Amino acid sequence: WKQCGRDGKPLLKDAEWEWGCLNSPYKEESIFAQIREICEKYPVDGFFFDAVMFQRGGCYCRYCQQKFSQMYGYSLLEADERSHQKFMADSILNFAAECMRIIKGYNPDACVCMNSSWELGQDRRLAELVDFLIVESQPAHGVNGYELMSTQGRYTRMLGKPFEITTVRFAEGWGEMTLKETEQLQYEFSLIAAQGGIICCGDQVYPDGTLEPACYDRLKEAFSYVEA
Repeated sequence: WKQCGRDGKPLLKDAEWEWGCLNSPYKEESIFAQIREICEKYPVDGFFFDAVMFQRGGCYCRYCQQKFSQMYGYSLLEADERSHQKFMADSILNFAAECMRIIKGYNPDACVCMNSSWELGQDRRLAELVDFLIVESQPAHGVNGYELMSTQGRYTRMLGKPFEITTVRFAEGWGEMTLKETEQLQYEFSLIAAQGGIICCGDQVYPDGTLEPACYDRLKEAFSYVEA
């Protein structure tokens, strides 16, 4: 199920998490089956799909190669970059469309989003398909500075759908359990609100399942500032 490079090896070997290929049986054997189980057994209001995308340099797994050959009559390994990227974009859209078809078949009012737009230039067709948009933006992490957060918000609001921008409480990124200062959270929340976005701030539980009380005191201060 793993996304692979041209050499046939997984792109994210021994990573903290890995992305399944959307052309592999991962869809039918795992994702679609889980969607149906949830829709049949639980009164959920919507679905959040994370990382609906292909890694840079992928995918060239055996399922992608087989599907590409069947569709176009020649090898994926012989395809130019533009043809490869179009094939990947179409694969994402087909996956998303099937998810939407299954979910809406059970509950037409369910709200569905695909977290795949933290990079500019994603396929606009995906934005047109889902109910609302989400941008995962972590300004303190890597190259994702505050200028990028503003640019992402400005770009996303032009797509004509309600959108959320998700930042995190962590100083660096998911999982390292630090806590930003109140002023930093206020600034990030203000950037999101100024673009017309819905503000979301990610957190994680500790290994024992508890939450950090100080985090929620600080989040209350930041949200109260934005509300005022």
